Amino acid sequence: MKTANKLTIFIGFLIAILAVWMFISLWPLKPAHAHDRSGYWAKMASDGKAPTKEWWNSLASPGRGPCCSFADGFRVDDVDWDTQDGRYRVRLRGKWINVEPDAVITTPNLAGISVVWPVCSFANGNGMAGQTPCGELDVATGKMKWADGVQVWYIRCFMPSSMS
Repeated sequence: MKTANKLTIFIGFLIAILAVWMFISLWPLKPAHAHDRSGYWAKMASDGKAPTKEWWNSLASPGRGPCCSFADGFRVDDVDWDTQDGRYRVRLRGKWINVEPDAVITTPNLAGISVVWPVCSFANGNGMAGQTPCGELDVATGKMKWADGVQVWYIRCFMPSSMS
C-alpha cells in the first residue's frame, strides 16, 4: 500500500514539474499578429481600389529585398515626398528622411498611390534599442497612427505614385 501511495505521489510530482516546465517555456511566446490588422488594404482590394494581396507581397526593392507585406507599408500624400539632388525623400512625423536608391521599387505602381515601408526603433535612454513596429494603419485614411516613442530608423522600401 505504501509503495502504491509513493508511486502516485511521484507521478503527480512529475506531472506538476512537466506542467511548470511547459508553462515557463511557452510563456515568452507572443501571439502572431496577422498582417493588415486594420483591414485597410484588404478592403481597398475588395472594393477594386487597390491591387491584390499577392501583388503587394511580391513587391521588392532592388537592394533591400521584399518589402515584407502589403500591410507593413502605408500611404504617403504627394506633399510628403519629393526628390532632392536626384534622390527621393519622404516626410515622416514632420522630418524629411532620405530614401536610399536601392530602397526604391522600380516595378510599375498598380496602386497609383505613394507607399513607404519604414523601419522604426524605440529609444530607451541609451539610444536606439531595437526594431519595432512604427504604428498601425488608420482604417479610414490608410495613413500611419504612430506608436508612442518610436523613431524612423530607415526606409526599407518606397514606391512613388508616379514613376516619372
